[in-house]
Amino acid sequence: MGIILRNVTGSALTYNQMDENFRFLSQSYFYLSGSNTVSGSIILTGSLNISGSITSSLLGTASYASNANSSSYALSSSYSFNATSASFSSTASFVNTLNQNFRVNGTTTLNGDTTITGSVVISGSNTFTNIGTAIFTGSMITSGSNTLIGNTNLTGSINVSGSQTFVGSQTITGSFLVSGSTTQIGNNSLTGNTSLTGSVNVSGSTSFIGTHTLSGSNTITGTTVLSGSIDVSGSSNFHNSIFIVTGSQFYTGSSNFVGNQTITGSLSLTSNGSATGLFINGQKQFNYLSAYHTASITPTQNVSGSFIYSTLVTSSGITITNDSRITFANTGIYNIQFSAQVFTQTGASVHIWLKRNGTNVDESAGRIGPTSNNSYAIAAWNYVDTFTSGSYAEIVYQSDQTNTQFQYVAATGNIPAITSIIVTVTQVA
Repeated sequence: MGIILRNVTGSALTYNQMDENFRFLSQSYFYLSGSNTVSGSIILTGSLNISGSITSSLLGTASYASNANSSSYALSSSYSFNATSASFSSTASFVNTLNQNFRVNGTTTLNGDTTITGSVVISGSNTFTNIGTAIFTGSMITSGSNTLIGNTNLTGSINVSGSQTFVGSQTITGSFLVSGSTTQIGNNSLTGNTSLTGSVNVSGSTSFIGTHTLSGSNTITGTTVLSGSIDVSGSSNFHNSIFIVTGSQFYTGSSNFVGNQTITGSLSLTSNGSATGLFINGQKQFNYLSAYHTASITPTQNVSGSFIYSTLVTSSGITITNDSRITFANTGIYNIQFSAQVFTQTGASVHIWLKRNGTNVDESAGRIGPTSNNSYAIAAWNYVDTFTSGSYAEIVYQSDQTNTQFQYVAATGNIPAITSIIVTVTQVA
C-alpha cells in the first residue's frame, strides 16, 4: 500500500486515510520512482539497501555520514559517480564519522581523480586498474595476496616487508627499502639508492648497469658469471665458489685468493714499477742477470782473486757492484752459471769456487789441470743456492803458476770474440 493522494480520490482525505499515509511514512523504507530531486538535509536511520544501477550527479556539497543506529551501507549491482558534475573532494566528500563498515558489492566506478587520505586497509585478493591519476597519501596497508601486472612506477620511499612477488617490468625511482623475503620475476629496473636488508636471493638473468657499491659482508654462493669489465678495488675475499669471468678484469688494491686456483689460457703480468711483479711465498720471481768481461785476467801465483765483469747484457733484480759482486735485490733461490777461457803456458792447476758475502761457501771448489804446456781449457759449472735481499756472491779463482790467463781473444774473420769470463744468473724459486 502506498500514499493516498487527494487528486486520486477527488475529495478531501478522511482521518483514516491521513493515518495510513503517516503510518506508511513511518515505516523503515522509502521508495522513489522516476526522476526525483531532493534538496536540503536528508537523515536516514536504519539499514539502507540500494539495488539496481544508480547514477548520482552531485551538484553541490554532498556529505554521506553514518548514523549510530546504522551498522553498514550495502550497495549491490552497479554504482556510478559522474565526474563531470561531482567528485569525492572537499566540495563533494564521503564522510564516515563513526568508522562503520562500508561495503560495495558489484561493479563500482569512480570517474576522475580520487584522493584517499589516511589509513586504507585492503584484505583478500585484489586487482586494481587505475584510469587516470591515483594518489595515495598517508599509510596504506595491504594484506593477503597482491598481484601487480604490467608496468608499475613507484616514486619516493617504498618500504616493503614480508614475502613479495613482482611479475612483469618494475621501475623503482628513489629510495627502496626491502626487508624479508622478496621474489622478483621478469625485468626489474632499480634507479636511485636501493637498500636490501636481510636475505636476498637472485635467480635467473640479472643485469647491473651503472655504479654499484657493496659494503659490509657479502657472500656469493654457487656459480657466478661476470661478463664485461669488472673493477674490484680494496680487499676482496672469495670462498668456495665457482668463479667464471668472461671479458676484461681489472683489480686495484690487495686481493687475497685462498684455496686452489686454476688458470687456463694465457696469463699476462705487466710490471709498472719495482714493487710490482709475481710473488711466490712472499718472494719476487723472475730475477735474472747476464754479464761478461772483455779483457784477459792474469792471476797472481797462489793468490786468490775474483772474476770481474765489464759488460752487463741484461738484468732485473740483480746487479754487479764493485766490478765482481753479484748483488741480489730480492730473496730467492738462484742458479749461478759461469764459463772461463783458461790458457796456461806451462802445466798449471787452477781452482775456482764460490763466496757469499766475502766468505767461502763450503764444498764449492772445482779444479782445472794440471794442464799441458800452451793449452786451452774451458772451466764451466753452476751453483744453486739461496741468497737473501742485499746479499752478494763472488766467483773466486787461484792458480799455482804465474803463466796462467783467463784469456780474451778478439774476433777474427767469421769467428766472434772469445770473452774471458761469462756469468748468467737465473732465479728458480
